[in-house]
Formats: sequence, C-alpha cells, structure tokens
Amino acid sequence: MSQPVAMASTACMTVALAGALVLLAACVGHARDFDRLRATLVLQRLVPYRLHRAVAVGVVSAEIGIGGAGTVSVLTRHARPVLYCEAILYVAFLGYLAALKGLRPGVPCGCFHGDGPVRVLALGRAAVFAAGATAAAVLPWTPATNIPALVVFPSAALLAVVLRVLPALAGGPVVSWRN
Repeated sequence: MSQPVAMASTACMTVALAGALVLLAACVGHARDFDRLRATLVLQRLVPYRLHRAVAVGVVSAEIGIGGAGTVSVLTRHARPVLYCEAILYVAFLGYLAALKGLRPGVPCGCFHGDGPVRVLALGRAAVFAAGATAAAVLPWTPATNIPALVVFPSAALLAVVLRVLPALAGGPVVSWRN
C-alpha cells in the first residue's frame, strides 16, 4: 500500500471511529432517558404515532450495535460491513435531520438530548461521519501496516468530542455528556 493511500485510509478510519464513538455516546443518553427520546419523536411529528416506540428502540439498538461494532472493527481486517452500516445509519440520520429542519424547523433536534432545533452543524456532523465511514470502507485498511490503533483511538476520541460539541458552540444549548 502506498504511503498516501495508507495516510488517507488512516484518516478516514479515524473519522469512522469517531462516528462510532459518537453513536455510543448518543446511545448512553437515549437508553438512559428512553421516554425523552420518545417524547422528542412525538414533538417532531415525522414518525407516525404508533411507530414512536419502535423507532426509538431501533435508534438505540442501531447506536449501540453499530457504534460498538464500529469501535471494535478498527482493530480487525473485517471492518467493511460495519463501516457500510455506519455510513447508511449516518445517511439516514442526515436525511431525517434535513427533513426535520425543512418541515419543522423549531422543534427539538433530539441529538444528545439537546432541546434546540436542528443546526446546520448537526447536519454537517452526520455528513462527515457518513463520508468518513464510506471512504474507510472503500480504502484498504490493514492495522498492522498503518498508524497503530494507539494513535487512531485518541485521535478519533478527540474528533468525536469536537464534532459532538461544535453544534452547541455555534449557538445551541450546551449539553453535557450526562444529560
């Protein structure tokens, strides 16, 4: 593998890992206050009322499943299927958030228990993670020959924190990890 491809692969895998870590962080909040997630879906009025519980269960399940598998898959050579699932999930989040912003611009976003409306930066975050996971799935990834996981994990954690708080810093309410 050439040096530029190895660097691009490592950068994309770092973004994909950050996306997986953000999914895990979101899952913790959504699972801990499941009723709030359901109430947010009710307020958003994009999902039929009878499906709120099923959609909320699906969101939490996808966050824990794909977030957990995405975190572990960085250490393996078999990350491609998980990365495609992560990309699809973030594209779904991006589409839902874009529809929410267009159709119901004042309702709560629901990201990380935020009570503020959807911000462009939240859309950007979903797009960055979808693109990163897609690119990481397409590019070759060999942990033994690329930058070691000891570098990728801290970089991804930092990126996850930055992309997690960026929308709040742009005018939204500051939401702690514990909310």
